[in-house]
Amino acid sequence: MPRNNVKIFNKEEMNTINSLLITKIDSEKNGVLIYGTKRPNRATFHDANTSFRVNMMNKIKHSLYISTLAIKFYIEMNDESISLFDVQNAINLCFLQYEPVTKITILNNIKKFK
Repeated sequence: MPRNNVKIFNKEEMNTINSLLITKIDSEKNGVLIYGTKRPNRATFHDANTSFRVNMMNKIKHSLYISTLAIKFYIEMNDESISLFDVQNAINLCFLQYEPVTKITILNNIKKFK
């Protein structure tokens, strides 16, 4: 995803996203699993080496683009209280503020939306 085409979600939108989707790390296959809260037994696997898009047009009127950088930091952090969508939103904020994308700046930006 180009850096000039990022979207920052506000606190309410992030709460909506995190209440609808659950992310977990799949260390055996090197990727992430995304579960919907309405159908928790149906998971979608996404490889850590490819970016992907989650369609949220019905709820927040935007699609969520998840980059490989966000997946890498999410697997590296391995924190249950932080979702993959929080990490991507924090990275987008780093891009817009011209900050370096490090673990510290990501955690500081996540605190702004929690």
